[in-house]
Amino acid sequence: MRKHRAIKKLRKSLPDSPGTRISTLAAYLRNEKSPTIKTLQSSNIIYSPEENNENQLGLAVLEDMKIAISETKLKRTDQARLSMNVLSASVSGNCVKQLRSKLSLAKKLGIPARRISSGFTLRNKISKTLSSSQVYTKRKVRTDALSDANKNLIHDFWCSPENSHPTGNKNDVKRVRIGPQKYSSHHVQILEKTQSEVFIDFKNKYPSVKVCQSLFERCKPYFVRAASTKDRVTCCCRYHLEIKYVFKAAMNNRKKMLPKSAK
Repeated sequence: MRKHRAIKKLRKSLPDSPGTRISTLAAYLRNEKSPTIKTLQSSNIIYSPEENNENQLGLAVLEDMKIAISETKLKRTDQARLSMNVLSASVSGNCVKQLRSKLSLAKKLGIPARRISSGFTLRNKISKTLSSSQVYTKRKVRTDALSDANKNLIHDFWCSPENSHPTGNKNDVKRVRIGPQKYSSHHVQILEKTQSEVFIDFKNKYPSVKVCQSLFERCKPYFVRAASTKDRVTCCCRYHLEIKYVFKAAMNNRKKMLPKSAK
């Protein structure tokens, strides 16, 4: 009742002309120094000039998005479909979900409500993918992880003359793809020894570098490979001697393994 009497008293104190009444109320509401106006603004009953500018900016952005969507949604190209996914995901966030304004937003933009839902799903998928990628890149490294300096050291050790040498044939070139329409090529080099022997030599030469053999072999350059029969420049006499030595070592090992009664 008290509020009713106060409103009635205020109405009687205003000018009778509608135009003068509106201008009087507008001038009073624009008075930023009034404590009453500040209280009304803090209570979200009326908007401050800054909030009015933000609302106008939001309406302008929403209208521009509506125009872009209306020009894109009727096209049947992959680029248009991708643009619609980007637009729907950009306006579908947690704020719209908390306000439960999905239907109002869809009506304002002129698109079905399921498009807003699919945009919200796509946005969550992208955010989860980015967060998982960030966690992956910042995860703790393994205890046997190598630094760039050690990787370069292993790379140079594989290419050193004591471990590998070029084939001598200019046509022996290894080519690998490193990117879209980008390739790297290098002359093939042949190992002088086995990979295990190279690893043992590396451990003897650099005992301070902690690396396992599998990781050491993964750091091998792409143009270094093991020697095959055609790469060995030798004669039949050398083959005969090598087979003889291997057979003799096998027979000695057999004598050690068999019991004395079987001999």
